[in-house]
Amino acid sequence: MASRKTGSDGVTEWERKRVTVQFKEKYNRKKSLEHAAIGSDELSKIDKERASVIVGSGMGGTKLFYDGVKALKEKGYQKISPFLTPYQITSMAPALLAIDLGFTGPTYSISATCATFINCFCAAANHIREGKVDLMIAGGTESSIVPMGLAGMGAMRALSQRND
Repeated sequence: MASRKTGSDGVTEWERKRVTVQFKEKYNRKKSLEHAAIGSDELSKIDKERASVIVGSGMGGTKLFYDGVKALKEKGYQKISPFLTPYQITSMAPALLAIDLGFTGPTYSISATCATFINCFCAAANHIREGKVDLMIAGGTESSIVPMGLAGMGAMRALSQRND
């Protein structure tokens, strides 16, 4: 396993090499909190039981899944990452974020393809409106730029044919 050194963006070398949905979510979360002016001082004042995370993804960790299929085909099942199953499910990104922040309110994922992020925003607004939580981090993330993902989009004719 690669070194656990953390870069200036708070991402470990191992995470950077994986380029999974969870890595993108972690980087985007850091940027989102900076934009919202929520630093470590503000996070320490938040009631963690009334704070939640909803982050959606259309497919989850397709890179890890792709790597797993490739490893299975070329080297056998013993070479598949133990993170294959937990990191390919869409709820891993919000779960890791909630654990990282210490939020214990309702945390889950919504999977609605291209509309995932707006569904997450609406669900977050409803949780706040209904008084279930005081703070929600909501959004969508995707990381399916792997040959299998691109091939599937190409087979659907969903990719541009004009590549000037």
